Amino acid sequence: MSVRIKLILMTIILILFAVLPLSLFFFDRQEQTILNNITQQHKITARILAQSTLNIILMNGGDIETTSVDAKEMISVLRPFQKEGLVYADAILLSTKKQFNGRVLAAIHDESFNTKLMYSDQTLSSEALDKIKKIRKDYEDIILPGVKGRMLEFTAFGALSGKEPLCIGRIVISREMVLTPMKELRNFVLLTSAVAMLIVSFIGFLFSRFISKPVEKLTEAVRSIEEGDYDHKIKIDSRDELGGLAETFNNMGGIIKNKIMELEDTNRALSRMDKLKDEFLANTSHELRTPIHGIIGIADSLIQGVAGDLPSDVRHNLQMIVKSGNRLSRLVNDILDYSKLKHADINLKLSRVDMHSLTEVVFSILKPLAQNKYLILKNRIEPGEAYIYGDENRIQQILFNLVGNAIKFTDEGEITVRTIMGGINTEELEIHVQDTGIGIPPDRIHGIFDSFQQGDGSISRKYGGTGLGLAITRDLVTLHGGTIRVESVHGHGSTFIFTLPLTDRFFKSQNDIMIQEYTEVSENDNLHFMPDEVHALKVLKMESAGSAGTILIVDDEEVNLQVLTNYLSLEGFRIEIATGGVEALNYMETNELPDMLLLDVMMPVMSGYEVCRILREKYPSYQLPILMLTAKNRTQDIMTGFQAGANDYITKPFDRSELLSRVQNLISLKWSVKSYNELSLLKEELSIARKIQQAIIPADTPLMKGLTIEALYEPMLAVGGDFYDFCRVDEGIMGIFIADVTGHGVPAAIIGSMLKAAFSMSRDRASDPAALLKNINDVMFNHISGRFVSASYTFIDSSRGKLITSGAAHWPVYIWRKETREMFEVMAKGRLIGYQENSQYVNREFDIRKEDRICFFTDGIIEERNAQGEMFGEDRFKRYIMENRDLPLPEFQAGLIDALGKWSGPKPDETFEDDITLILVDITE
Repeated sequence: MSVRIKLILMTIILILFAVLPLSLFFFDRQEQTILNNITQQHKITARILAQSTLNIILMNGGDIETTSVDAKEMISVLRPFQKEGLVYADAILLSTKKQFNGRVLAAIHDESFNTKLMYSDQTLSSEALDKIKKIRKDYEDIILPGVKGRMLEFTAFGALSGKEPLCIGRIVISREMVLTPMKELRNFVLLTSAVAMLIVSFIGFLFSRFISKPVEKLTEAVRSIEEGDYDHKIKIDSRDELGGLAETFNNMGGIIKNKIMELEDTNRALSRMDKLKDEFLANTSHELRTPIHGIIGIADSLIQGVAGDLPSDVRHNLQMIVKSGNRLSRLVNDILDYSKLKHADINLKLSRVDMHSLTEVVFSILKPLAQNKYLILKNRIEPGEAYIYGDENRIQQILFNLVGNAIKFTDEGEITVRTIMGGINTEELEIHVQDTGIGIPPDRIHGIFDSFQQGDGSISRKYGGTGLGLAITRDLVTLHGGTIRVESVHGHGSTFIFTLPLTDRFFKSQNDIMIQEYTEVSENDNLHFMPDEVHALKVLKMESAGSAGTILIVDDEEVNLQVLTNYLSLEGFRIEIATGGVEALNYMETNELPDMLLLDVMMPVMSGYEVCRILREKYPSYQLPILMLTAKNRTQDIMTGFQAGANDYITKPFDRSELLSRVQNLISLKWSVKSYNELSLLKEELSIARKIQQAIIPADTPLMKGLTIEALYEPMLAVGGDFYDFCRVDEGIMGIFIADVTGHGVPAAIIGSMLKAAFSMSRDRASDPAALLKNINDVMFNHISGRFVSASYTFIDSSRGKLITSGAAHWPVYIWRKETREMFEVMAKGRLIGYQENSQYVNREFDIRKEDRICFFTDGIIEERNAQGEMFGEDRFKRYIMENRDLPLPEFQAGLIDALGKWSGPKPDETFEDDITLILVDITE
């Protein structure tokens, strides 16, 4: 379809979409509005008709004939409505007399409608009347026989209040006639729109040529470029957007031509580089052979006893080194074959392979990596259960890649290897490698086996690797005639499933076994247990306040210093360096004590052993941990280090994760000892404070006629800052003092003892709480060292039914009145004791009655928090008072402690966040 036709069609569609929906919506709304208005109007008209008929009946005293004459005259006023759709109207008499019941008193109808057949009777039958009476609404939609279109019939009853109806007013309206003006308008608009579209289409056809012609030129130019004519130029006839596009196409042709020439040059350069790469791989592989064979030879000689008898676990580890070295040597040979014969055959050394034994070998090598992450490796293949046919080294490489990846991407749980026999192909064995790791996002699964692909974009940053491991694994499986797939739930783990042949039938059917080209080899593509891969292990960081600590490294080798600095600084440690023993001792004399020391053994002038002995004369092992760095692993050398005072040792070359683990363990030990000493001092301080507290808090509550008193004190940990005391004046007359000192421990306890003394000195003011608090503030102001006290003192006279209280920024007194079942708060505001000299306090009085319960408390109750940090609060405390108002005082107090314990939840020390003091007084007389 040409551009011109598209433009015309687009214009027509735009007009249709712009005009038709809005017009149809407008007409529909207008029709609905007209119908609603007509409906409301004729509901009212029907009621007026019925009521007017009723009035005529009443005025004529029930004379039917006279009423009929008047009704006809009255109904004639409705004739003008015939122009607006009125088809029929009548007034019907309802009477208990059968001969008059249903008589049509008056009626009019539009002669243009054939309504006589429907409403020709002068008297309606009982069935017709019953039908009208059963109409639930004021109108209904009807169809009249022989009359075109739908009608609206409105009915209304004329009746006196509380009486049966005496008449009916009925009106019939034609819907079609009412909506005729709107239909005519709709048809006019639609016709106008059609004409407008024809005109616009004609104009669009005439002018579309101005737009389509430049586009056709551009199309021809693109075809020329597609055919390789990059010198083709478009003639520019205008300077509008299409002209600019034409100019861009002209420029693009030249750019494409230049880029193709550059790509050809680049391709030639890449070919040369590819040849150099093959030569580099070949030379490097040859260079690798010597150290690999050295590693294998040294390890094998140790197994043979060159250094004497070795423990069985050491011999086992050395055997793993030999096996790994042999495998690495074979991989180097494969790289040589690859560099010489690109896209050529790879020789598989086929044999019968025991999958149980091969899995055990892989697990034994990868076990250190799994143990560092506390992962469990499970071999679910029973011995002798599963044998496959293939190259044992290549199959081992497949398992290394899959199990190594599983360990890398699993932080907790287990990795399981199992087999399934007798799948879809009975000549294949299905092997499952399942983990409980991070899983693979659904949008990444389809490309997980492609080169340079990871589980998601952040994986390479977090876990490392090039993304070639799974691609190589796929090709090795394919090389054996198998398939590989993955099943994964993101966040819950993955299962890699691959198949291997049970017999050699597949290999006999293949003339050549090909291997794909790989551009690089990484640790993921080879041994997952090499040191670089170990470095990817997660190392748990220490949780401590501030930085991880300061470490002094003492070593004369610049490379070792740099490696240690890199490892430790990445973990947040501040590093200090000394290049010899003398420099280290000078540092210790002139600088702040570091958190630990990394000390090399073999150094010129002064050995690490000598430095350690000198430092141990001044610093004990828990104050300055020392980790020896040594290249020697003989028992005698290690014992020499421990005798010199070292806390631990690590042999060179060391693994990063092992180094960090030992460093963190030693620093943790130092901090633990420091914390233990501080805790011991704190316990001793709290013990002293407890003795002071026990001496100042009353041992018992006063016993007196007319008052029942109970006191509860629950300190935070060993002791807190709450204090209370009583002042007995006479029988049934006493004062209650309650206070909360800021802080805890010995300082709070000492201020509490000062409060007790100040309270005792103020007993002569017992009947005047405000004067008593002022005196205490005057006494305490200059002696509490910037601490403050919230307090409340209340004087109770049960014989006169009076309570007088005064407060120093303390909580109110709660009073529960059993007689009226009401809760009262009595509070007198005042400044904290010790906040300002010459503070003034006020009294508040309250009338008390028999069976009143009075509560005095500190903020420990209100401010106790739950696991979400929400406070118990005043409202819950008040609710507890009201709900447990009838409990005896001891049970009331025990219940409150239980409620607070449930609110705050279980705690290791079973204590509350703050001191809790509660004093209850019941008025008994």
